[in-house]
Amino acid sequence: MWKRHGKNNIYLIKSHNTVVATFQIKKIEGELHLEKLAIIPKYQGKGIGTYCIDAIEKIAKELNCNHISLEVFDKSEHAIKFYEKNNYIICDEKIHTLKYVEVKMEKYLWKILIIGAGFLQQFVIKKANELNYYVFALDGNPNAIGFKYADEYKCIDIVDQEKCLKYAKEKKIDGVLTAATDYGVLTASYIAKKLNLPGLDYEVAKIIKNKYLVRKILCEKKVDDTNFPYEVESNTDFEKLSNKIDYPVMVKPCDGSGSRGASRVNDPKDLKKACIEAINNSLSCKAEIETFIFGKEYGVESLVENGEVHVLAIMKKEMTKPPYYAELGHTIPSGLSPI
Repeated sequence: MWKRHGKNNIYLIKSHNTVVATFQIKKIEGELHLEKLAIIPKYQGKGIGTYCIDAIEKIAKELNCNHISLEVFDKSEHAIKFYEKNNYIICDEKIHTLKYVEVKMEKYLWKILIIGAGFLQQFVIKKANELNYYVFALDGNPNAIGFKYADEYKCIDIVDQEKCLKYAKEKKIDGVLTAATDYGVLTASYIAKKLNLPGLDYEVAKIIKNKYLVRKILCEKKVDDTNFPYEVESNTDFEKLSNKIDYPVMVKPCDGSGSRGASRVNDPKDLKKACIEAINNSLSCKAEIETFIFGKEYGVESLVENGEVHVLAIMKKEMTKPPYYAELGHTIPSGLSPI
């Protein structure tokens, strides 16, 4: 067991009422500095050091300190290897005194990877920093605006699941998320699955990322009264298909984002052109045709926690004019009357 001793943040570790080790810490803003860690020689090599590190990290979390730092003699290979085994890394900074040189080592307790670092993701990156996370960011754009707010970043196509996973493994992240981009959903879910982290179920992610599958399931479950959707590719017989459809319809890329390539079709003669445009904006080169729904568009912001849905807000969507339907903005409150 470990227990604080006195008022100087000195802790004693006891085994059968015998003191076997001690450590001293100091909190400096959001950082916890390990000033001393000593183990009685005959108790070394028995896991006491690791027990001390676990205790120090638990205290750090209780104090909301994400960053732990320490110094160790540069010639003390045993101590350096011990801390490295516990995932502490050597910093470039060295401390020179008249008698010896110390190297600084550090560890971040909460490391989060954010998939996407564009205009909308920058706000998530900033918030993660405010919450004292160490933030990694990935984006395919080398000039992504969110990079400047991340602690570390790398230019990687966020659709490339394997490359993003490799980076996540290298950085030993504790969490992964994406926001305001459909393109990052599958990758974030894939990383969470492979690293056994909290996240959206990968099989569910594959469905919600595919607009055709979503509409197909909604239709099968009779969630609404729209017609069964169609999935098309470049080799589809559009002339034959165009005569089977009730117009107007919406044509969308199956896996697009931001309404790119989406348009309304009122006449059979315009179907093929709209489908080709949608296919060209699809990563899988597939498009979806669904019933056009008349009326105003609203959205529901919600959080699902342990299977329970929490509705955060209902918003009215401001859209561009037909035949294209891209979101211009949202209005909260929505203006809808309570039921």
